[in-house]
This record gives sequence, structure tokens and C-alpha cells, in this order.
Amino acid sequence: GTVFMRFINGPMCDKYGARILMGVLLMLCSIPCACTGLVNSAASLSILRFFIGLGGSTFVCCQFWTSRMFTKEIAGTANA
Repeated sequence: GTVFMRFINGPMCDKYGARILMGVLLMLCSIPCACTGLVNSAASLSILRFFIGLGGSTFVCCQFWTSRMFTKEIAGTANA
């Protein structure tokens, strides 16, 4: 799920901004995290893990946001 969303998040960060997109993604991905206790098979665990993995794509938003917050001289250090 993370790999697919990373391709989508880049243009979405340009259009809406990283802060808003990251907040929305984290709120939406908290729903599958809350449903973890309802898993009763390997198939449902795999499906749930896919949707939880979408939350990992917030890495793109974080890199975008950090690159805009810091000057070019220290942006690489901040992103690391």
C-alpha cells in the first residue's frame, strides 16, 4: 500500500500542501489500526495490513514539509 500511495502523495502535496495531506492520511489510516483487534484470519490480516501500510506513505509528506521548512543548506541534514 505504501508504494502505491507514494506516487500519489507527491502531486497531492504540491496541490494541497503537506500538512493537510499528512493529517488526512493519518486520520484515515487510524481506522484500520483500530480494527486490528477484529482480525480473525490470515486473509483479513493481509487486507488490514495493506490499509495500515497506506499510513507509511506519510514519509513523502514529511520529506516535502521538511524541505520547505528549512533552508537549502540544512534541508539535507533535516531530512536525514
